[in-house]
Amino acid sequence: ALPIYIMAQKHLQRALDIRNESFGPEHPLTAEIFSDIGQTYACQKDFDKAIEYQMKALSIFEKTLKPNHDNIAASLVLIANIYNAQGQKEAALEYYYRAHDIFEKSLGTEQLSVAVVDFNIGNVLGNIGQYDKALDYYIKALDIYVKSLGHEHHQVGVTNFNIGYVLFNIGQQDKALEHYLKALDIYKKTLGADDIEVARTQVGIGYLYYQKHQYNKAEPYLLRAKDVLEKTVGTTHAITAESYHQLSACYYQLKNYSAALDYANKALKAATASFGPNHKFTKQVKSNVESLKAHLKRK
Repeated sequence: ALPIYIMAQKHLQRALDIRNESFGPEHPLTAEIFSDIGQTYACQKDFDKAIEYQMKALSIFEKTLKPNHDNIAASLVLIANIYNAQGQKEAALEYYYRAHDIFEKSLGTEQLSVAVVDFNIGNVLGNIGQYDKALDYYIKALDIYVKSLGHEHHQVGVTNFNIGYVLFNIGQQDKALEHYLKALDIYKKTLGADDIEVARTQVGIGYLYYQKHQYNKAEPYLLRAKDVLEKTVGTTHAITAESYHQLSACYYQLKNYSAALDYANKALKAATASFGPNHKFTKQVKSNVESLKAHLKRK
């Protein structure tokens, strides 16, 4: 059997031929098929082909539709998504900003489409370390999401988590904790207590408490995260390795050195399996194991 995206491309190519014959090569309905073909290439991570088809679609939309038509904005978002997936952050931002401007003019400032672009811009800005700007866009997105979807929607949880992340990175730990806890509450309600997103958030909360030197508060969050991660992704997954590593550090600060060594060994096994023996994180964990062994010998 052919892979699903190859099959989709064959069907879409036939649809493209039909629309070319029926409407011509410069019609918006033809552009829609170019865009759909571009999406199949993006799903296969053939980003050059994906951009080629999305640019064809955008060119037709711009020639045939009004300048502030939301189809043009949607096309700009798809192009931005591809550039973002390629790691071309500046190009992604350029297209997201253009889409944002059109959506606000065509749909208004309170529409979900605007929130999605706000959220994506926040993600890119956060990834390049522009946390203050990222925070502004996340807060705009959160306001629209809450009004449109309600306080307990999953996307509201995701946005709260991301706000917590950028607040932590600009040194606002208490506000970061507030948003992490909101995200955790929403995730538990929408996903269940044993979901990996719940565990990821618990790791984040545990790490934040650790950074605040509140080790007794960090411990239960890290333990709950560890239990969920072992059930859902296993004992050798990268995020499980991170939870073991955080637990080891927490127990060291609590002066429970045998527990610290136990989790450091687990972290080393998981890190080696996930990243390989020569990865920076693996080497760091290995160094921690050796230091803890030496510390226990001196006791």
